[in-house]
Amino acid sequence: MIRSLIAALVRMSCVAWVAAAVVLLSVGCGSADDVAADGDGPGVDPSAPVGTGSSGGASGVDGGAPPAVTPPNPGAPCADGARLCGGVCKVESATSCGAACVACPAPTFGTAECNKGVCGFACEPGTYVEGSECVVEPRIESGWIFTCGVRTSGALACWGFNSAGQTTAPAGTFRAVSAGGNHACALRTDGTIGCWGSNLNDRATAPAGTFRSLSAGNGFACAVKTDRTITCWGGNNSGQTTAPAGTFRSVSAGAGHACGVRSDETVTCWGSNMFGQTTAPAGTFRSVSAGLLHSCGVRTDGTIICWGGNQYGERTAPAGTFRSVSAGNGFTCGLRTDGSVSCWGYPDGRTVPPAGTFREVSAGQMHACGMKTDGTLTCWGGNSEGQSTPPGGVF
Repeated sequence: MIRSLIAALVRMSCVAWVAAAVVLLSVGCGSADDVAADGDGPGVDPSAPVGTGSSGGASGVDGGAPPAVTPPNPGAPCADGARLCGGVCKVESATSCGAACVACPAPTFGTAECNKGVCGFACEPGTYVEGSECVVEPRIESGWIFTCGVRTSGALACWGFNSAGQTTAPAGTFRAVSAGGNHACALRTDGTIGCWGSNLNDRATAPAGTFRSLSAGNGFACAVKTDRTITCWGGNNSGQTTAPAGTFRSVSAGAGHACGVRSDETVTCWGSNMFGQTTAPAGTFRSVSAGLLHSCGVRTDGTIICWGGNQYGERTAPAGTFRSVSAGNGFTCGLRTDGSVSCWGYPDGRTVPPAGTFREVSAGQMHACGMKTDGTLTCWGGNSEGQSTPPGGVF
């Protein structure tokens, strides 16, 4: 009997222990509804999805196993200044832009940028945006036997032959300058044009209005208005001031003809065509330059093609890629993508440029000048009137 009593007591203890354990488990691992109903919990919203409630409780935990950790919401926004890139939040940059983590292309004379996952670019000072390019405003240009430049202050400086006052530049602040035969024109910072030197056939009488760019030729000049149409003035013996209709990105005035890059990047030329200098080739171009009897353009792939007169090989452009080209009198110079200058055509000093890296180059009658990357100038070729002796300072 004593043995039976002991066994009964043992059975009762086990039942009590199991009951106690069940109570403990129901309190420690119960649902959010149970805790809130008792009035002892933090009042978790019973409608909250499992694993996201503020209590951190998760139903269905077996025994005393640790609660499951819910991964962050994949759609959650990144911190300020960062964007999803390859599924990871990264600070956006030009080298890792957008969801595809692309490297944004940088234009010549500009820097790549990434803004809210979209590639863009910013142009350097002294340039302006044309499509996807940063176009350098000409701060130096070689004329017939003289040269002009725009200093960093915006003031003009001209040197060389001064038969008609072409090197007596006006005061004021300017963005760009162009030297012609015996006159010159410059674009003021307010977009208006000022010209000086010989005024035969009104070549130095600039029209009113505001302009994007300009070019002075031999006895005439042309400019692109802010609405992108072209207007020309001065002598018109070959139709060089009869500009075609349409919108243009740039214009270049030569000896008796002119050429422009249209908004669709094709080239159109007008004026004298004695040597085929206005018969522009098909294709798309970044820029164009009209010389004495020939013209040259930089294609969108960076290569150069020339047309018109070729008496001295001025039309035979070298291989390679270029940033810009300048057609002169019987010779041509181009600025390569590595910043070096190459010239070809008439076999004398005008086609022997100095070494170094440059930002601009301009071919004149028998000389050429270039702006180095530090803003200083150097010229080469003929110097009978001091046209190849530039002043000091930064341009």
